Parts: sequence; structure tokens; C-alpha cells
Amino acid sequence: APSAHAGVFVKGGIPPAPFIIGFILGPMAETNFRRGLMLSDGSFMGFLTSPISGSFLALAVVVVLWYLVSAVRGVETAGGKVSGVVTEHGPIKANRVLLAGGAWSRLFCGNFGLDLPQLMILASVARVEGVEALPEASVGGSNFAYRKRLDGGYSVAMRSGSIAEITPDSFRLFFDFLPAWMSEWRDLKVRTGSRFTEELRRPTSWHFDETTPFERMRVLDPAPDDAIVRGGVANLQRAVPQFRNATITDAWAGLIDTTPDGVPVISGVASLAGFFIATGFSGHGFGIGPGAGKLAADLVAGERPVLDAEPYRLDRFKRAKKSFRRIDASAS
Repeated sequence: APSAHAGVFVKGGIPPAPFIIGFILGPMAETNFRRGLMLSDGSFMGFLTSPISGSFLALAVVVVLWYLVSAVRGVETAGGKVSGVVTEHGPIKANRVLLAGGAWSRLFCGNFGLDLPQLMILASVARVEGVEALPEASVGGSNFAYRKRLDGGYSVAMRSGSIAEITPDSFRLFFDFLPAWMSEWRDLKVRTGSRFTEELRRPTSWHFDETTPFERMRVLDPAPDDAIVRGGVANLQRAVPQFRNATITDAWAGLIDTTPDGVPVISGVASLAGFFIATGFSGHGFGIGPGAGKLAADLVAGERPVLDAEPYRLDRFKRAKKSFRRIDASAS
């Protein structure tokens, strides 16, 4: 039995040493943990006020946060399969990796030759207060949308207020997105701005020992479009009298990861075993997030998918499918 368990660890690329240490020290830690709670009458404060335990707890938090805030620079491979990732603080071994990079996903994939057809669309939202009593329901009109917030205010957005800023990828992916643009042109506002030159100067490939764009910009936090924000609130005030005295207290924006067909990619990559992608939610991430997360987890774990994964496969896009061959060639 021990050799069988060791074989599972080796096959899965899991180091057995931490598990062995856990099995040995675990019962001792549980016993002393219970003793500590008995001495403190069930209070956890003893673990915080004691200098020794407090130091160990702080060290554990620092170690966890150290890895949580580390930018991933790329994926390591061996024999055409994923063998780990390289972060800014060093490599981490793994035989399965899930990329859920949102608007960054295309740039990350491009570094190892995977051509993911995805563009960024800017959406702006306002928070308003001073609204008369209304039923707690989310409402969407022809040129506005709102929903009640838990803090008592309302989130308001302009329908047909998303901005498609022209970037170098707008030209690279023009024919991929042309059908979507032709059918959705009334709901998009095409603009020019600084993002074109910013993305033109941004590196599209890098070595693992180089600083990546994800390290230079830790948080992708674009400024909201003031005209869109105020226009959405004005449209709502004209349509719903209860909002006539509403005031804008906050506004924010986000870059939405969008695919040519508006359907997310939740899929493995045929040319790179062990690499999975969950991106391109096209503005529906909050609504379908729980189901998408379960589907992605099933695919990564190699279990039977909770639903038919065929519509979300990456290879439904010809551009991505062609790049599989380049990845195969580079791996060989």
C-alpha cells in the first residue's frame, strides 16, 4: 500500500514530503491546539497576543500573500505537456494549469504562440444615492439599467454604452469580430485613444527572466467614461421619476474580455496537455460564474463535465486552431 500511494504522488507530480510531515505533526498540532483553547476559555486571542504564536501566524500570512500577489510570467513545458509555471518569485511545479486571466488572457497566451481571439471592451458604471422607495428588482430599459445594492444605493449603467477603443488587435482580429460588429454596432461606441499607442509599445513576448506587462500594471483599473456615466444616469432619471433627485457618489469601469461569438472559452488546449483556459465571458461573468467555475474545475480534474463543454471549446475558433500547429512544432 505505501508503494502504491507513493506511485500516485509521483505520477501526479506531487511531492510526498509535505504530506508525510503533515501526518506526523498533525495529531500533535491538534492536541496542543485543543490545550491552548482550554487554557484561554475557548478564545482564539491567545494565538494572536502570544509573541511566538503571533509571529508564526504573521509569517504564514506573509508566505501565502507572497504567492497570491506573484505575477505569473509563463508556463513551463516538458514533452509537450505542462510541467509548471514561472512566477516573478520563481517556478512552481504543476502538471495542470488554469488560465483565468480575463482581459489579460490573450496577451499571456500569445507569449507561447497561442492565438486567442479576444478583445477588450470598456464598460462604465455609476453608484447613485437619494432614490425614492422602489421594489428591489433589477431593471433594464432601452438606454439604461439599474439594480439595488446591499448598501442601499443603486448601480446604474447606460445600455449601449460600451466602448470599443481601436487598438492594434482591432486590426489583427478584424475579420474574426466583423460579424459581431455588424450585428452589434448600435450597442458599441468606437473610439480612438491612448490605448492604441500603449498596446503598440507593449511587448507581446518575453523571457521568463524578464519583467512582464503584468508586473508593470498590477491592477487593470481603467478610468470610467464620464459622459457615459452621466448619460446613463440622465436616461434613467427621465424614465423613472423616483431617480430624479439621485446623485452620483462613485463611478468605476472595467475592461470586459470579449470573444467573437460572445461565448466564453472554458476549455483545454489540444496542443498543450495540462493547460486550460476560462476567459472571454463577454460581460456575463457574474451571472454564469458559478457554473463556469464548476465546468472549469471538472475539466482540470479530468472528471465528467457538469454540462456539455463542446460549445465552449477553444478550437471552435479557426485562428486558435491554426496556432495549435505552431505550438506543436515548437514543442517538438
